[in-house]
Amino acid sequence: MTLDSMMYSPLVYEKVDGKYILSRDLSIDINAHDANYVPYRMHVIIKAGFESDGASVPKAFQWILPSWKEHGGAGFNVAALLHDALYGEKGFGQLNREECDDLYRGALRENGLPRWKASLVDMALFFAGWTKSHWGDVENNAGKSALKIVRA
Repeated sequence: MTLDSMMYSPLVYEKVDGKYILSRDLSIDINAHDANYVPYRMHVIIKAGFESDGASVPKAFQWILPSWKEHGGAGFNVAALLHDALYGEKGFGQLNREECDDLYRGALRENGLPRWKASLVDMALFFAGWTKSHWGDVENNAGKSALKIVRA
């Protein structure tokens, strides 16, 4: 799955005890295509109250990708929220783990992360993403996100 473009509503959140909590619903529209160049349109809603720790990047590696950008980094933050929602809901039964990672990598690239850094993030996801603490763990976010996919 390759992300072609992404648009999103304003990101409004508050930081509480190291977590970023959405104050308003976040709407994300994605245009993508699969390996056969079949186009997809996706609409993701992440509801107010959704909690995230950002990109879950250990401090030693935040020179590659910050966990959260407080100023001027809404696109990076939206990418992290999108990935958390997709992982927490196991791709909503419509996307596999690899496709969720592909969309995250594409969202990072769309927001200016260099290809080599996005590739490092992708490798880290491959090794860390299989743990139970990531794939399928909704924590306090059960029912706080939804995905609609339309084949264009």
